[in-house]
Order: sequence, then structure tokens, then C-alpha cells
Amino acid sequence: MTESQTWKDALGEGPHDEDSEKLNESEAQEALDALREHLAALKEEELRKPRLSGAQASAYATRMDAKLKEALPALRATFVSVPEKQFALLRKAALAFWSAQRAVELLDPNSIAAQEKYEEAGVLKEYVIQVLRVVGFGDKKVEEVIEKVKPGTGYVDRANDLQDLSRAVETYKATILQKELLTPAQITSLQSMAEALLAPTQSESVSEEARLERDRAWTFFLDIQAEADRHMQFLYAKDPKKREALPVLHKRARKAPAPKTP
Repeated sequence: MTESQTWKDALGEGPHDEDSEKLNESEAQEALDALREHLAALKEEELRKPRLSGAQASAYATRMDAKLKEALPALRATFVSVPEKQFALLRKAALAFWSAQRAVELLDPNSIAAQEKYEEAGVLKEYVIQVLRVVGFGDKKVEEVIEKVKPGTGYVDRANDLQDLSRAVETYKATILQKELLTPAQITSLQSMAEALLAPTQSESVSEEARLERDRAWTFFLDIQAEADRHMQFLYAKDPKKREALPVLHKRARKAPAPKTP
């Protein structure tokens, strides 16, 4: 057994930072950051309100992206020009929408997303306290921080607690990483979670900006989705099985008419 494993065993089970939800959240934020220039180019009067969740959009995009890659040779042979660069952004656009929608949800302390973030922050807080008790044993400053943050409740208190813990962790960061008690991502998340918990306290102008970005991300995704769907529907117009196997963003109430050439 390694020394690092011994330390981790003594602390018990800590929060995981490699589960699918966290990976999605991180990837989605990166997608949103990468596409902001595209989103800013959309005219406000052309924006549409979301009709689905970010998770649903992401699931659709993953399936359609696979179908597009599989059909790419046939698409090239069928159409004079295929907007491949646009299609390549489908999944990234869905993730960007997921991130923008989540940002809006976090502004409402009563939303499920905000409550989940609050609970997640609480788990991380308790584990970091355990880590600091071990690596900072005998350090009065660390003990003072722990005593200060222990009773904290509520969004603002918990955010402040995470910020205090983040500063304390920096003092012992090298040891914590060497002993593998926290990952770099978990250390970074102390600040990002604090910011997320403070989101409901933001001004109305900030809330409006977040909703506008969400609508921009949804519209951008929807434009790519519609173009991809038109091409694939036409490609498989004479192959009902393949056409029926295509992912559907909105369930059709009745059988759709034969598609026109994109």
C-alpha cells in the first residue's frame, strides 16, 4: 500500500470529480466559451426561447453527430456542398446551450440545479475540512479557519466558507497534491462552486444577460440542428428504415411530408 493510499484511507471516501456530470459541466463551459463569438453575432430579434432541456439537446446532438459522421461519404456524393464545419459544431453547440441554461437555473435558489450545487458544495466542504485537519495539524491559522466555517449554512455562508477553505488549501497545496488527497480540479472547484452559490445574489441585469446568452445558445444550436436534419432527411428519403432511425429533436405529431432538397 502506498503512503498516499494510507492517507486517503484515513480520511475516508472523498467527493468524486471524475463522474459524468462534472465532466459534462466542465466540457459544456468550455464549449460555451469557445462559441461566444458566434453567439454574439446573432440578432436579438431572431432569438428563440428553449423548448427542451440542455440534457435533451446534448443527447440528441451526440446521436445525430454519430449519424452525420457515418453518412458523410454519402452526403458528399449527394450534395454539391455539405456544411461540414457547421455540422462539426452540433455537439459543441448543444453543450454550450446546456451550460448557458444551467447558469440561468443557478440564479434561482429554488431550482433543482441550485440545490444540487449547494449539496455538492457541502460534501466538498466537509471533505476539505478533513484534509486540512490532517495536513494542517497543529497550525492555529488552519484551526481558526475550520472553526469559522464549520457552522456555515445558506448559499452566501457556504460560498464564503469555500473561499476561506480555498485560501487555506493553498498553504498546503503541494502536500495535498503529493498525497493525492485532493485533485487539482477539486482545488479549483472551491472557487468555481463559491461563484455558483453566489449567483442568486446577482443583480437583475446579470440575470437578464444570462437568459439572453441561453437564448443565443439555443438558437445557434437549433440552426445547426435544423440544417443537419434537412440533409439527413433528404439523404434517406427513399430509405424508410434509416430515416426512422434518425434522432428526433421534437416528436412529430403526424407523419412529415417528403423533404425538399436543402
